[in-house]
Amino acid sequence: MGMESVTTVEFWNIERTTCHQISAHNYPQIVVGTSCVAIPMVLNGAIGAKLHIPFSVAIRASFGYYFAYFAIISRSILAMFWLGIQGASGAQCMTIMITSIWPSYGHIKNHIPEGQGITTQGMIRFVLQIL
Repeated sequence: MGMESVTTVEFWNIERTTCHQISAHNYPQIVVGTSCVAIPMVLNGAIGAKLHIPFSVAIRASFGYYFAYFAIISRSILAMFWLGIQGASGAQCMTIMITSIWPSYGHIKNHIPEGQGITTQGMIRFVLQIL
């Protein structure tokens, strides 16, 4: 579970930012920071993997019946934000990849009304990223 978070778009954005702005002396910081996140993630998932129970059941053992709702709702809100961040980053990467293959993609006319908050190009890249 820890290595999956290292292979996300956000991790490579960190790599790109540190390589571009600062020298390679930030790599130990990235390794330490990723390890600080990966170790609790693995330990959090170990109980579910061993006992074959979902998070909502396992959390009740630690927090009780009613306070577990707080933990479940906070995790749900975090997941919604994370999905938005991953979707936006992935869609931006799709634009870069598609434009590098087909440069005409960067000049697609917008057929969606401007009040919708998304363009035709944005809708295409988001749908392709989801697929």
